[in-house]
Amino acid sequence: MARAFHRDPVRVKPVATAGGTLDLDNVVQHHPRGQQGGQRMPAGAVAMGQAIGLVREPVRDDARRRGRREIRRQQRGLLLLTAHRAKGLEFDHVVVLNGGWNRVEQAEDTDAPRRLYYVAMTRAKQTLTLAHLPGTNPFLDALRDVPAVWRDAPLNLPETPPVVFRRYRRLSLRNVFLSFAGYRDPTHPVHQAIAALKPGDRLQARMDADRWELLDDNGMVVGQLARGFSARPGAAKAHANVLAIVSWDKERSEPEYRQGLRSDAWEVVVPDLVFAPQP
Repeated sequence: MARAFHRDPVRVKPVATAGGTLDLDNVVQHHPRGQQGGQRMPAGAVAMGQAIGLVREPVRDDARRRGRREIRRQQRGLLLLTAHRAKGLEFDHVVVLNGGWNRVEQAEDTDAPRRLYYVAMTRAKQTLTLAHLPGTNPFLDALRDVPAVWRDAPLNLPETPPVVFRRYRRLSLRNVFLSFAGYRDPTHPVHQAIAALKPGDRLQARMDADRWELLDDNGMVVGQLARGFSARPGAAKAHANVLAIVSWDKERSEPEYRQGLRSDAWEVVVPDLVFAPQP
């Protein structure tokens, strides 16, 4: 396990979780299959850090950031980002999308959207395209009679495919009911079912009573999410995948959860979830 993680060196900042302070070395050390070459975790430490909610920065990210800056300098790609993220940057050609420009965030004054729209417009060095979808945009209306603005005829856009409305949730340990398998005897089939899973495997997700449940292909419940986890209003389950499988034990459990535990150590399934709106 340790050898597998060391191929992807990281600098890890410990964070507080439901079971106390957790760091990557602790996860590797306590994993029950830590002596078997690391087959149980996603390749590299980055995916594992995401799964358990660690704040991590891969060593090679410095080179990646330099590469992204060079791409921006050469203007060779399509970069999609928010107006806030675009502050201080310039591009030869800019397209400003429409929608939400009249929204005022908490603690902002009513003129903040106009200033932000101005920031987006002034990122362009050669050409600026302002998209106008059906609905009102007070800033575009104010530019209607400006001579420098060229107005194209409206386009007939295709119907938006349902996949666009999906919402992706990458969960961490705080979103998972850590003691689920620990409340089962060591001989309970759920432990074998979890052991058979690997990152990327498809799961079913369903709401049962007050928790979301995770089921494998055989219909075995292999995990539950925390009671505090909730999907967006109006969303229905689309599908789930195994993001990581993390070891947990009685000693790292909160005192209020230790009563009733029937296993000293067990594994926890951490999923990726995809939610889609109700039809």
